[in-house]
Amino acid sequence: WGSFAMLRSDMCCKRGQKGYLEIEVVGVDTSSQWGFCAEGHASIQGRTPDGAGDDDWSWGVDGTRSKTWHRGKTKPYPVRWSSGDIVGLACDLTDGAGAGKVHVSLNGEFEGPSGTSFDLAQPAKFPFCCGAKAPEALWACVTGKSGSVRVNLGQRAFV
Repeated sequence: WGSFAMLRSDMCCKRGQKGYLEIEVVGVDTSSQWGFCAEGHASIQGRTPDGAGDDDWSWGVDGTRSKTWHRGKTKPYPVRWSSGDIVGLACDLTDGAGAGKVHVSLNGEFEGPSGTSFDLAQPAKFPFCCGAKAPEALWACVTGKSGSVRVNLGQRAFV
């Protein structure tokens, strides 16, 4: 990393689809914000003062500081990540039950304190909301400052 920077996937999860990625914590970061960004999120190359969840168009979870992020605001997240953990990030942009949500897992578990779901379409479900409807597409975005991770966008088997 070297300094606070964001990486964004080239491919996106479009309306009507579900997406999933895993991030393996190789070395714990001092400020990790991992999640998804929508089409309104500015495309930034290199260093940035903004992480996943620091604007209206991105949502992030931070297991280093135990917070969720959206619009630069935080809420408590009851989990701390450690080296060796695998964090799963899933998005559901379908029209069925469970649609319009981002789900977070830890080491393959979506239930309990490590598993969290965030509604993208209901402002009452802060911090993961973006108005009256879910976005048209989401890209994976990983923000960090130090530490190291391995991101799996499907190139190998998931946990």
